[in-house]
Amino acid sequence: MNGPFSVQQIKYEFLLYMKGLGGRFEDWYVGAAGNPEETLRMEHRAREGDVPWMYKPAVSSKATRTILKYFREVLHTDGGDADSLGEGATYAFLFRKGPHTCPRSDGVDAPPCDSAGAPETAFASVNGGFAKSGRPAC
Repeated sequence: MNGPFSVQQIKYEFLLYMKGLGGRFEDWYVGAAGNPEETLRMEHRAREGDVPWMYKPAVSSKATRTILKYFREVLHTDGGDADSLGEGATYAFLFRKGPHTCPRSDGVDAPPCDSAGAPETAFASVNGGFAKSGRPAC
């Protein structure tokens, strides 16, 4: 994977991804984590083939805070609390909220997925980040 990426690069990639897949900004969740794959699977239940998602490595946790604040405060997406991020949260991620996701912005972890809901571990590279939408990445 290439990276890390600047704030502007990640904002651009996320906006391009959201625009390409459609929906309102309120339909999306933007967050940050040190391990985005685990966070997407276990905390938010973003399952394989269920909802589109992607993540990108940022240059620092300060950069991920800036990204989260932009998406939450300017575009009004759902998302994590930028002010409570730890120093290890250097990956920005987003997913479109769906019927099986648990978008948690209150700091409370969702119960773990059961074995039937666990996503596969194959991810497609998209412009130096990773994306999964249930179909091959272009």
